[in-house]
Amino acid sequence: MPTPATTTTTITSARTGVSTADAKRWVNARVLSGLSSGALSSGSGVALPNSQPEPSSVSQIVDRLVTSSLLNCAELASVLDKSGFDAATQLPRLAHDLFVVQRHVNQLNDSLQQLAKETGHRNSAFDSLLLLDTIRQRMMLAREALQEAENWSSLTSELESIFEKKEFTKAGLRLAEASRSLVLLQGTPDYEDKRTLLFSLQTQLESAIAAPLLDALTSHDIPRIHEFHVVFDQINRSHEFAAHYYKAVKGPVLMKWKEIHDLAAGASATVSRMETDSAVFLAGLKQFLGFFLQTLVAELGWVS
Repeated sequence: MPTPATTTTTITSARTGVSTADAKRWVNARVLSGLSSGALSSGSGVALPNSQPEPSSVSQIVDRLVTSSLLNCAELASVLDKSGFDAATQLPRLAHDLFVVQRHVNQLNDSLQQLAKETGHRNSAFDSLLLLDTIRQRMMLAREALQEAENWSSLTSELESIFEKKEFTKAGLRLAEASRSLVLLQGTPDYEDKRTLLFSLQTQLESAIAAPLLDALTSHDIPRIHEFHVVFDQINRSHEFAAHYYKAVKGPVLMKWKEIHDLAAGASATVSRMETDSAVFLAGLKQFLGFFLQTLVAELGWVS
């Protein structure tokens, strides 16, 4: 039969949920740990299992343990006090905010109920607003379609005037707007005619830019080249811009090749066939490759 002392050690506290036996085991473990570390630090090396600890060592360890526990309790009490103070200061404000939200919810509910009484149904007012918004959107689309139709009727004459003034940037913007508005005209009877007209005007603009673009590429006029590149992007013809650049660059190269070929043909009339196939051809090829390398370095220089 367990003794009253043993029974007392196994009672669990109703407040903390921690048994007294667990607390005693923890205290004993801390004391034994302190005694073991003290024995090792004193130089004996090993704490004998049957040796009795000195009362002074146990008292010192217990004092340190009690002091550490008191400090931890004080720190915990400070944290709990601060948490309680914060909760006490924040709860009234939170309660006020909740009260304001509840008041607004009640006001909204009252407004919806009043609206339901006036219209007979709570959603009827919103349905009317939705219908009015749909009508407004369709009227705006119809207005945009009418404006685009009017713009298409004057597109050809407007661009002819722009071409005469050589305002290529303005022409590119106008054709870009026409290309975007063409999407709105899908399904109309004259959609294919307008698409054909747009393609023709884009080709006309490209033809008008070709000569100034070639001059700008030849003279390495970078601002002018950038302006023309923007126009080609606006009319969705970036590949054609690259073709114009290749045309401008390969012209001098082809002329040099023709010049070297003519010189080689003239030299072949005065020497034997074997010398033509060897020395004359190699000399001309070396001269052409040197010119090609020089052209490549020059292009990389002004482009970069």
